[in-house]
Amino acid sequence: MAGGKLTPRQKMINLMYLVFIAMLAMNMSKEVLSAFGLMNEKFESVNNASVTNNSTMLSALDLKASESKGDFATAAITAHKVETISKQFYAYIGSLKGDVLKGFETDKETGKLPYESMD
Repeated sequence: MAGGKLTPRQKMINLMYLVFIAMLAMNMSKEVLSAFGLMNEKFESVNNASVTNNSTMLSALDLKASESKGDFATAAITAHKVETISKQFYAYIGSLKGDVLKGFETDKETGKLPYESMD
């Protein structure tokens, strides 16, 4: 598959493998979709914890920078630049995720997305 001259028979076999793998990918089970949903929920909870942790650390750095004008001042300036870039990137990824999830309503009882029906 990687290179060289292949016989027509080998090309056909490679094409059949490719079609077989594509058919397997299209036939995803409900358990796999549920696992992706569980991973999504865990990522969201970790993201929320990271946002609060980062804001706490940034405020502590600002406090250190105001107390001593040495190295902490330049570190605080750099940290605020990184914060703005990260927030823009996070918002961009959130907008992409929102575009993908359009048309899916959350379950009223659990508040979760219907992962098994999102195939």
